[in-house]
Amino acid sequence: MMQIRQVQRHDDAGVVALLAESLGEIPLTATIRPTLTWIAEDERGRLLGTAVVRLDEYDRWHLWYFGVLPEAQRQGVGSAILKVVESAAREAEVLALRTRTYTRWSAMRRLLVKRGWAFVNASLGSYHDGVEEEWVLPVRKKSFSVVLVGANPSGRGGELAEAVKELRPLIRLTGVCDTDPDVLSFWHDQVPTSRDLEELLSGVEAEAAILALPHSAYREARRICLRHRLGIFHEKPLACSLGELLELQDQLTRRPTPLVVGVQRRTHPSYVFLKRALQMDPPHSLEIRIALGKKKEPCEDVPLKSDWRINPRISGGGAILDIGYHAIDMVHFLTDAPLQTISCNLWVGDRPAAGDELETAATLFGRAGATWVKVVIDRQGKKSERVAARGRQVWETDRATVRCNGELRFNCPESWDFALRGQLVTLMIACSSPVSPVSLWDHLTGLRVVEQARSLSRIQGLADFGGQS
Repeated sequence: MMQIRQVQRHDDAGVVALLAESLGEIPLTATIRPTLTWIAEDERGRLLGTAVVRLDEYDRWHLWYFGVLPEAQRQGVGSAILKVVESAAREAEVLALRTRTYTRWSAMRRLLVKRGWAFVNASLGSYHDGVEEEWVLPVRKKSFSVVLVGANPSGRGGELAEAVKELRPLIRLTGVCDTDPDVLSFWHDQVPTSRDLEELLSGVEAEAAILALPHSAYREARRICLRHRLGIFHEKPLACSLGELLELQDQLTRRPTPLVVGVQRRTHPSYVFLKRALQMDPPHSLEIRIALGKKKEPCEDVPLKSDWRINPRISGGGAILDIGYHAIDMVHFLTDAPLQTISCNLWVGDRPAAGDELETAATLFGRAGATWVKVVIDRQGKKSERVAARGRQVWETDRATVRCNGELRFNCPESWDFALRGQLVTLMIACSSPVSPVSLWDHLTGLRVVEQARSLSRIQGLADFGGQS
């Protein structure tokens, strides 16, 4: 029979010994903040596991140390301890529980997922080789209510709706807005629906809106959300032009609103690992290739409409805006330097884009600091993503794995979904905290490159691209 009880000191000899046996040699650092410590014991009084919580500022608790003896793992000990800690946090009415773990500690990661925690960030490890992950569990007595704006179940809206579903009961979908009657029919039996966002918001409870729209439709949707003082999860891009982005920055300065942008690569463990490697082995060249993939098959109940991305009236831009936005941001993240565009060519299939025709593919050359950069994006090719960096060694990643000279160095296949759910939880916490101004300057830098690339493509044509015709 196992029991869990609270003890007075986190630096008790038994607790320290248990942590050392379960986690290996780790420094039990000193802290001036108050701590709470729980231990799990068997019927003979033998310690099985422990959790040490540090009481941080802003009404947040930090799960500082957590360990279960190897022979007691996979027996529900860890889950039982976390359940007690979470219950205590709820009783204390704290804002959130946070913890840090390492990607290599897969058992801890599985436990956090099982208990409903969300992955929110990744950084370079301090004590162990690898990537350190940050996880959070919002502590609320009431679910966070959101509406989904742009809800085609065959597209990004469907992926976001699935992420919300996986986060229940933390987050609750209270309404869906879409202009397509077939999409609304799909959602009609699940939540209230409307073609008009103002009408939807007048009849449902909502603390935030998830926007997954054609690029040109964001401006009006943001205006409505800001007027209703809703937090916003905003799929990229934030704007179709620099002028529109500066307008949004001005709006957020005058009316601070929680805003999270759907760009997950900066917090994906594989890319964080690659960034760490490149800091030690600065690359002389960086190549990023992203293909969006062919059209998805329609959902059984919802016919897929013609792709809005090829309609110049509503898309706001072609592949360089739609996919290049991610690639350009990744260049800035991996090199810590702004991308200076040297050449760009836009294509429709296998021919050059003409006039204001929207490209389906693009090739961009530039320089970021001391690194030569090549970006190749394709909206129609087989779905794939690959980053290659060449310095003293050749580093490659495809999201899930990182290889050096062909040898596997890192593997983390699940983290893409973790990053998406984590961004929704980040919005949830931001909406529960005192609102502070949001800065969009990182996105302004990326959008500037997009506009430069389109201008260069119009000026240069293919004559400067090696004589292709």
